[in-house]
Amino acid sequence: MSTDFAPTLQEKHASITLPRLVNAMGDSHPRVQAHAAAAMVNFAEEASKATLEPFMDTLLERLLAMLSNERRYVQEQAITTIATLAENAQSRFVKYYGTIMPMLLNVLAQATDSEHRLLRGKAMECATFIAVAVGRDVFGPDSARLVELLTAAQHAVADADDPQASYLQQAWSRLCTLLGADFAPILPVVMPPLIKAAAQQPEFAVLEHEDDPEADYSAEDGWEFTTMGNQQIGIRTTGLEEKFEAIELIGFYARDLGAAFLPFVPQTLEIMIPLFKFYYHEGVRTAAAAAVPHILAVVRDAGDTAALRQAWGPICEKYISVLDGEEDDVFAMQLFSSFAEVVTIVGE
Repeated sequence: MSTDFAPTLQEKHASITLPRLVNAMGDSHPRVQAHAAAAMVNFAEEASKATLEPFMDTLLERLLAMLSNERRYVQEQAITTIATLAENAQSRFVKYYGTIMPMLLNVLAQATDSEHRLLRGKAMECATFIAVAVGRDVFGPDSARLVELLTAAQHAVADADDPQASYLQQAWSRLCTLLGADFAPILPVVMPPLIKAAAQQPEFAVLEHEDDPEADYSAEDGWEFTTMGNQQIGIRTTGLEEKFEAIELIGFYARDLGAAFLPFVPQTLEIMIPLFKFYYHEGVRTAAAAAVPHILAVVRDAGDTAALRQAWGPICEKYISVLDGEEDDVFAMQLFSSFAEVVTIVGE
């Protein structure tokens, strides 16, 4: 209801809804606590600062108490809800910074076993949301420590199913927004896993018509099947979402970091251009088309005319060849827009 009836529910019924959610966060049953905190996320995402501010002290008190609950899912939800409140409160969250940030840094430093991977991921999310909310002046003394912990986590991620990987990508992007050009020294840590995710190929499976996909290719693992003739063709969508997010972030870093991104231009362009014909995921194609102008702008801003001319040739050919046969009008429009940006960047 907080989502579907926003912002009416938040504006008219906060005085009824919020006290009940606060009380439920202190319930004796852990699952009730977690669901109340989750509902608070939906409410806060669409609420104004003025609506939430009178309840912030009580909300944070409840959520901090939930962090000491022995049930890990309660701790994870509490951290997620704190992140949402920080995003809503922005600079007003400074009041709570000194209490919460040390706890999150402690989670990242101490909860290092595999069963706490999701908890660590949510702590990364929360810490970086808070950092952006309170600003560089307040966050500054803790910035080096958080970067150190995130870097250690980045190097420790080994399993393909480690949830920390996606949390790390988003955490780094928030720090880039906050630190600006000062983020450049961290790029060598951030880019390798991002490039790997952007370059990954989709997983396919081909089954006979009478086979049961659920036997070996569970929908919970991201598999989706469609029937073509006498066969079932399956694709794992989980990897496609990771690919999409990675491509978006590459474009984001190229846009925001300028010349500092130059060492990664050849490798990222090599990945992006073929994705104009990546028909398995519309978001991947769109993100690639949006990223290419930002990457070329890095070369232009670096003043390397020869490199810009060298890159332009094959890129121009790819744009024209894809546009010549593109049947999706929406993507064709996006690609024309991207091509116009590239032409402006390349110039005469």
